[in-house]
Amino acid sequence: MSNEQIRIEIGGQDFENFKTASVTRRLDTVCGEFSFTASTDFKFNINNNSVCKIFVNEKLVLTGYIETLNPSIEPTSHDIEITGRDLLSDLVDSSIPSNLNIQGGITLAEIATKIINGLGIPVKVINNVTNLAPFSKTELISAEPDQNAFDLINQYASKRSVLITSDANSNLIITRASDTRVADKLVNYKSDTMLENNIKSSNASYDNSQRFNKYTVISQENSSANGASFNINTVNIKGIATDNEIRSTRQIIIQAENASSSDICTEIAGFEANIRRANALNYTCQVQGFSRNNGDIWWINELVEVIDEDELISSELLTKAVTFNIDAGSGSNTNLEFGLRDAYTLQANLDELQQRVNKTGNETQALSPEQVERLLAGENA
Repeated sequence: MSNEQIRIEIGGQDFENFKTASVTRRLDTVCGEFSFTASTDFKFNINNNSVCKIFVNEKLVLTGYIETLNPSIEPTSHDIEITGRDLLSDLVDSSIPSNLNIQGGITLAEIATKIINGLGIPVKVINNVTNLAPFSKTELISAEPDQNAFDLINQYASKRSVLITSDANSNLIITRASDTRVADKLVNYKSDTMLENNIKSSNASYDNSQRFNKYTVISQENSSANGASFNINTVNIKGIATDNEIRSTRQIIIQAENASSSDICTEIAGFEANIRRANALNYTCQVQGFSRNNGDIWWINELVEVIDEDELISSELLTKAVTFNIDAGSGSNTNLEFGLRDAYTLQANLDELQQRVNKTGNETQALSPEQVERLLAGENA
């Protein structure tokens, strides 16, 4: 589109004639961020508490506060860079309210609401995940007085394998990876005979540092998970999964949350292997402008078919992050970051499986070095 634009509204007034602007939204981060630069001779009342709204092609994408003002002087220009984050930045930076009281039977949305209301942040909590189980008394987290507010919410969210993000109005959103597919393809053919390429630049990262060839999940009695002596006799209840793409010298032993059958342990091992495989891929690319063919802007948590022959990518990927950039001299572009949807859905399935066999709510316990040495020495055979 030739009329791509970013509009910045500060205190209810449009801020115009900026030189550059950028706004980022991420699926795996609760807080969006923005920055823009302008000449220091502009006439506008801005301070660090000013409320700012960012529109991309007239669609509201972020509501936040201005946080930093950075003037700079060069021989040919006097500029100021202005940056900020959305309203939930106060949740990210603050400690939990002093009067926070969390008891068994509470839901994740109720926990988040208690914390946000306790801090006085003017946003809502919206739960987009159905049938999300409340937390039992044994699942509650003991929070210290200096516990970070968002970290506590995120710890509870991880127990239910949900994502905490925000919408354009800075409402806190509880969600999972979407199955919404967009019609547009992102393509980069080495021989673009049909002039289909719409990827300007790209980069793929394949990080196997957290992957292993052999995953062994062992069952444990509740007593050993609670700190009693390790019972080697339970090792005959175990499950094994292999990832043949990884060298055989990489092995990991994982203790299940509770006493489980060999079938359950095997299923957990398989989930663990696949989650780590899915997390290994990160793909980024840049496209011209902000909009897809139907006029909608690119957005997070959408599935997009990507064919990039230079990066050996041919897959349906989930949009993890989107950054809209505009420059008065060079125009507009969008940076997109993708991953495999399995990285989110497999973890959700794994946690649901763990909940079915978890009778005490104890956290998974790492084995001691001595226990691992005994198992790898052959006592797990």
